[in-house]
Amino acid sequence: MAFRPRNDDHAIVEVAFALLLSQNIPPHIIRQIGDRADEWTGDLPIVAETKSAGAFVDNEGKNLRFSELEGITGVLFKSVQRDASLDWQTRFLDNVISVNCGNYTRWKNVWPTARRFLDRGVQHLTDFSTNLSSFALQYVDEFVWDGAVEDYDIKELFGEQVDILPSMLQSSGPLWHYHLGWFEDTDLAQPGRRLHRLHIDAVEQQGEYVVRIDTVIRYDIAQLNLEAVHAFDKVDDDQPKVDIVFDDMHERSKNLLRSAVSDGLAARIKLNDA
Repeated sequence: MAFRPRNDDHAIVEVAFALLLSQNIPPHIIRQIGDRADEWTGDLPIVAETKSAGAFVDNEGKNLRFSELEGITGVLFKSVQRDASLDWQTRFLDNVISVNCGNYTRWKNVWPTARRFLDRGVQHLTDFSTNLSSFALQYVDEFVWDGAVEDYDIKELFGEQVDILPSMLQSSGPLWHYHLGWFEDTDLAQPGRRLHRLHIDAVEQQGEYVVRIDTVIRYDIAQLNLEAVHAFDKVDDDQPKVDIVFDDMHERSKNLLRSAVSDGLAARIKLNDA
């Protein structure tokens, strides 16, 4: 088989977990989070701020210039691996709290850490009453073509599932893109609607031909009545909503990828495992 997953037993290069809020995090809350960096730096020692920027034309109307505005719009905390690639990151930006993992192993190992960072993140919002509008989970998988470029065959990756692609792309060589998405409003873990998004990009990077499969599952909440700080609360004997929804999104992400790649590759990257 000429396509191989990016890693030995899985193809994941990055996974992102996100809580989308019903309104942007105010600048003064972002500043408070930055001022409490010591709560993060034990796990995520690198701190960076995102600052506002604006563009303007000079008095003669000729030159476009950029100016940094006062205040910050976001802050992030991250750690890196020995090769300087991403290990973990937590970011507060606009209306999103996101956690990214660049050193994925298995869900049962990674989700507890992501959950801990998300939980810590919403605790910063106790002085900012805002509801959740969506939960989101994103996987980026990469498959590398190991054969000669003249032998490139996308069917080696997709197998019998190649019909997921338009026929014109099945013979387009190693460089192409295919993006699609759809909503569902039945069989939901949380009332609302669920977005399935599948972006497939066949690209050349650092001398390799790579197919990158970017899958997103997002739950949009029907009624904005779940305060962000309460998403992790256990109600009676039920799991917290964040666990119910993310576990469901994880399974659906696997199903989405499984519906795309060949049975052989699905087995190799353990899509049928937990």
